[in-house]
Amino acid sequence: MVAGTLGSLDKEGATKMVKSITLAAGIDTSKSKLDVGIHGQTRVETFENTPAGWRKMQAWLVAEGVGRVGIEATGGYERGVAGHLQAGGTTVVVLQPKQVKAFGQLHLRRANSDRIDAFLIAACTHLLDAKDRMPPDPRFDALSDHLTYIEQIEEDIARFKTRLEHVDEKRLQRTINADIARLAKRRDDELKRLQVSLRAYADLARRFDLVLSIPGIGARTALSIVVRLPELGQVSREQAASLAGLAPFVRQSGLWKGEAHICGGRGRLRRALYAASLAAAFHWNPALKALYERLTQRGKSHTSATVACARKLLIYANTVVGRGTPWVDDPTSA
Repeated sequence: MVAGTLGSLDKEGATKMVKSITLAAGIDTSKSKLDVGIHGQTRVETFENTPAGWRKMQAWLVAEGVGRVGIEATGGYERGVAGHLQAGGTTVVVLQPKQVKAFGQLHLRRANSDRIDAFLIAACTHLLDAKDRMPPDPRFDALSDHLTYIEQIEEDIARFKTRLEHVDEKRLQRTINADIARLAKRRDDELKRLQVSLRAYADLARRFDLVLSIPGIGARTALSIVVRLPELGQVSREQAASLAGLAPFVRQSGLWKGEAHICGGRGRLRRALYAASLAAAFHWNPALKALYERLTQRGKSHTSATVACARKLLIYANTVVGRGTPWVDDPTSA
């Protein structure tokens, strides 16, 4: 046996090596149940997706020596169990569905079941380096849900306004206008409540005020940035742009070179930044005005220039939060 391999170790040394490896588990989540598989094993345990089920599952994971758990984001059904495990000291890695799907494709997995998915998530979690991944912050769950409700109200207002364009009867017009006014008041009230909820946390209130110091960013956009990007100020400018889906990705193969496009990311955050950049680049932010003019003079389309301004607006927000000081006007910073 070659010296230095596992076979050359004595029994005690081998045991220490095995224990030094963090055992990973994967959870396939649904509304009512949780299927849990441990990497390297063949057994799957099923628990109810309830507080009582979470407690039973955590006790089982501790008994099995699991130190890291991966769970796929499933529209909110994973939040409760992820928060419970994290509070109990377990490292939790929340995976995006695309990550798990791509990992399965890499290993040529075509079959799909709760059992298979649990082991797939466990294997993916085992290979991921969790050192640089931010653990989920449960404070953002309620804030994000509240902001989503406000965005849904805004979508309802937009639908009513579209409907109004195709209605000629005066009575119906009055009814639709009344609905729009009612929804607009509800939106404004909910925005005030969300700000109060956010300001209950001193660190988030500080982030909010720093983002608000940037010309062209109002309270509505600042809420989207702070709530939709918990990593704000703790990641690089490139990472922030990628998380928001505002990073251009190169398309090139051989001699062919296509136009770079943005894709993926957090859609609601991206839309909020794009809307804010339209006003900021034309009225409120001198640096963005200079950037927009420079890009369009070089032949860039209005959309491409506006996306660049949205990306720059996010970079400004990430910078002021990262350094902990408000925005300072500098037209050359574009």
